[in-house]
Amino acid sequence: MRKILIPTVILLILIAIIILRPKERVVEYVPIKFVEARIVDQGLVQDRVELLGTVVGEKQVTITPDVIGRVVKKLKPEGSYLKRNEPILIIQNDLVGFEYKKSYVRSPIAGRLAKIFVDVGQRVSPQVPVAMVIDSRDLKIELGIPERFASRLKKGMEAEVLAGTDSRKVRARIYEIGPYVDPQTGTVLSRLRFLRRPEGVLPGMVARVRLIFDERDVVIRIPKESMVEGNVFVIRGGRIHRVIPEVGLSGSDYLEVKSGLRTGDTLVIFGQEFLEDGDSVKVEVES
Repeated sequence: MRKILIPTVILLILIAIIILRPKERVVEYVPIKFVEARIVDQGLVQDRVELLGTVVGEKQVTITPDVIGRVVKKLKPEGSYLKRNEPILIIQNDLVGFEYKKSYVRSPIAGRLAKIFVDVGQRVSPQVPVAMVIDSRDLKIELGIPERFASRLKKGMEAEVLAGTDSRKVRARIYEIGPYVDPQTGTVLSRLRFLRRPEGVLPGMVARVRLIFDERDVVIRIPKESMVEGNVFVIRGGRIHRVIPEVGLSGSDYLEVKSGLRTGDTLVIFGQEFLEDGDSVKVEVES
């Protein structure tokens, strides 16, 4: 009897230990996602396109001679200022059967002799350009604008321009819009005038033109890439909150926010594609 009792007691003690032993706590693993964020601020939102144009003179003419012959003398060096009708070259008519006489190539406008295309002794004809004269007192920009923007062009529309040695952007305004789309380039030729002539700008220079269709300044704005299917994600207390903001102007880089966000909010700008409400995140804030 005693032999049976001892194992039974031991078994009961083991069962009691198992039952009364504290249960292990089950810790739920919550993954932390890494994102990049920035602080929502106020600033400029622009709907724009950036293009390259060419600076040209208000008047710019390529001159051809009236006769066939040879260039016998250059009367003016390149860079000279010319009065209207002032001679540039002398051409000797040397066609057999015609009277050999000198003919003058004259400038049809007042301006600067930009280029002489021929040398003394060279044979020329009315089909051969011999010189270019530019009136550079007033400069303009010729700009080919892609046809997808053609319907949005308006006379008086302003642009920001960087040209010449002036590192500051200056404003220009469209004063002429071409009547058709060039089938070879797919662009509409437009012309702009400087509102203030930049320093060191010369005809023939490349102008970097930022054509502004619409803009809002000192508004709450967010980067376009921060929005995913109409949603943005802000971080509060280390957790994600999904927000559907009311958007105003859609610019080239930024969106205007009318409501739903405020300055100082921490906005996710990278890694938001896989976020859900309530996610824990470790954030790197863009400076």
